[in-house]
Amino acid sequence: MKSRVTLVAICVFLCTVLVYAIIVKLMCENLTLACDAIHPFQAFYAEKLRASLFAGFLTVGSFLMSLKTFIIVNMKKEVFDTQGYKDKFAKASTGKLYDPLKELSDMLFATIVTCIIASVSQLTIGLIPTVLTSILPISIAIMALILLSWSLYLIRKNLESMFEHIGSN
Repeated sequence: MKSRVTLVAICVFLCTVLVYAIIVKLMCENLTLACDAIHPFQAFYAEKLRASLFAGFLTVGSFLMSLKTFIIVNMKKEVFDTQGYKDKFAKASTGKLYDPLKELSDMLFATIVTCIIASVSQLTIGLIPTVLTSILPISIAIMALILLSWSLYLIRKNLESMFEHIGSN
């Protein structure tokens, strides 16, 4: 699971950087770190986006960090440790008992780390006014949003399992 999360994150990051490099190459005669055609975007990023991205991702990362343990412990207690779930799992016998919970925990951890990195990158890399340093923090932010969406999907899937299990008792 960890390798799949890492692979997805790296692919998203590299694709974003590649698309931006292609756009810069089309707008400028050569791919340089300082291109006048991109200057309006850099100014917009510096004035309007950077502070909001910093605050937003710091908030989301901190919130998920405080919520992760609560979600995992409650899901374990309410679903995975019940006899009904263990009986249902024994019939299906695919994987290990806590695999869905471990997947959710790993995904939440990767999302937390990526959100905090996205936040910090806004006030470190994002302060340097070049083409490359305007896309790197945005690429990390996009990667964090994709991981956050995947985490929400896994939380929803686990909650559906919990409600199904509660409804069958």
